[in-house]
Amino acid sequence: MMHIAHHQAVSWLRRNHQIVPLDETNEPIDDEDELDDQMMARWTTYQIRLALAQLTPTHRAAIELAFVQQLPYADIAVVMDCPVGTVKSRIS
Repeated sequence: MMHIAHHQAVSWLRRNHQIVPLDETNEPIDDEDELDDQMMARWTTYQIRLALAQLTPTHRAAIELAFVQQLPYADIAVVMDCPVGTVKSRIS
């Protein structure tokens, strides 16, 4: 069952690997510090998305399960049907 979930997750990642547009709110910002913070946050988000797009589907799945779903390594190993050491190496 977990093997099927893993393959479904990898298939979903392959289909949805395009870069999603960043926050499209166009409200004017008066405070320059707030503008700098927002620009830095957008740039960081963009860089993360670019980096994730360059990963293999299995590496991207491990990263997303760990950091988005916040699963422990043991659970990720079960979902991905691999040893915990492999999960750790994929995440590093």
